[in-house]
Parts: sequence; C-alpha cells; structure tokens
Amino acid sequence: MAKVDTRQAWTLVLLAAGHGSRFGGLKQLHTFGEQKATLAEFAIFDALRNGCSRFVAVVNGETKAGFERIFHRMGLAEAFCIEQCTHDIPRNMDVRNRQQPWGTGHALWTVRDIVSTPFMVVNADDFYGPSAYRLGADYLARESKYYGLVTYPLAKTLSSHGYVSRGLCALDENVWITHIRECTRIGLNQQQIVVNANEEILSPDTLVSMNFWILRPNIFNVLEELLTRFLKETTDILTAEFYLPEAICSASKLLNVKIASIPNKYDSWLGVTYAADVSKVNEALHDFTISKMYPKNL
Repeated sequence: MAKVDTRQAWTLVLLAAGHGSRFGGLKQLHTFGEQKATLAEFAIFDALRNGCSRFVAVVNGETKAGFERIFHRMGLAEAFCIEQCTHDIPRNMDVRNRQQPWGTGHALWTVRDIVSTPFMVVNADDFYGPSAYRLGADYLARESKYYGLVTYPLAKTLSSHGYVSRGLCALDENVWITHIRECTRIGLNQQQIVVNANEEILSPDTLVSMNFWILRPNIFNVLEELLTRFLKETTDILTAEFYLPEAICSASKLLNVKIASIPNKYDSWLGVTYAADVSKVNEALHDFTISKMYPKNL
C-alpha cells in the first residue's frame, strides 16, 4: 500500500438527519452516561484524539440547532452543519412532490462542496468505540488510494429488544469487500442469530457494516452520476431511498478503488434502535468512565 503523510488532516462527517421512528424520538440528541452527552459528542471526542481537524454534520430541521450547540459547546474551530434537503439533487433533474430526503447516500452527497480532505463517515446516533477512530486514522496514515470500512462481528451489534437491519459483508481472500448484502429482521432465537424467524441462520462472527466509512473526495463526482441514475430509474420516486452502502460500493467499482474491511475486534458497537436499548448504552458508558476511557466532562 502506498504511503501518505501521517499528519494529513481528515474530516469527520456525522450523519444526523434521520428521524428515529423505532426509537420514538431524535436519537441524535438524546444524552447518555454521566457525561449527559450525545453519542455524537463521544464520536467527536474520539475523533479529536485521533487527529481529526474538521467536522461536518448532515442535519435536518429538527437536529440542526442541537448540533450547532454541540459544536459550540465543544469549542470546535472548524465545524459545519449542512441541512439535507429534498431539492438538493443533480442539475437538470426535476423531481416534484417528494416529502423527505433521499436517504443516506444522498446525505453524503450534500457535503460535496465542503469536504476536500480524506474523511470518515459515521452515524451520529451510534457509538463505535475509541478503537474505531484509531483504526481509521491508522488506515489513512498508511493508505493513499483505497477506501475502508470499519466492520464489527454481528454478535456485537444486536439488540435484545427486537429485530435489527445490518449490512452483511462479503470478502475476497485478501479481505477486500466485494459486496454488502442488506439484511432486515435479524434477531436472536434460542441463542442463534436468525433472519426472518429462522429463514436463515447467521454466524456470530459475520462481519457487518455499521456505516463507519473511510473515504476520499474523489467519490463525489461519481456519486453525482449514481444519484442521477437512481433518480431516473427508480419506479417509486416518492419513497425510494439512495442508500450509502450501495452507493459507495458502486462508486468504488466505477473508480477502480478497493474497500478494505478493517475489523474492530476491540470494541462493541452500541446503539439505540429501540428506547429500551438506552440502559445498555448507559451501563457501558459508565464502565468506560470508571476505567477512565472517557472523562466525566467531554
């Protein structure tokens, strides 16, 4: 792999425009732990201690003010909120009557004019663990061309309160990602991980995507082409979504850029798909605080 300057700057892009229907509220602004902080603030803290110099949050009308307060409270010198809007689509496209933005792939498209460095993309309402950002920064320090995805063993990403959706990663013999299969209704049944109540049994060690991507600005021109194609070809223009994993995998093929699987064997992913998941996240953050992994005031 080609070498790059280990001091190069990178940007953290926080996806914070979702509506959290199963959670029952704005997960992105819910606070956790003794820190009374959002999961985005833990992400920013981890990114800062791994060399991040710039922050961009993709927000909606309900989360924008909250993220502006977070950026101000954490004293970030370069931090921006970009609102994801339905009308922000490639030129010469005329799509009317759409009531909501176009999904996570479109969310990434919205930052095209403000991100000019290598960057990482994360969900603002997920906790990836401190090792994820270290692994991402280490990858950027040694790799100058290819993309990356921090992956997790499926067993470390489940909820005990209901089904989850996960992107199952297929790898070649050199651990490059060849495909990501979006799989819904994954849950536990008698200690086994199953899809659609026993339709398929999955291994606990299956590597999955939790949307922790390591990318480069060259993706944006190709994203425009893919988004244009999506808007022209989709048959359900009012509700269809342009998803991030599919968009990135398609872009990488067009650019002839591989995607490395970077397994996070050190941390468990934490998230709040359901409101009942909050207590598990609080317990884990309490343990991290006791062990001084995080200070009581971020």
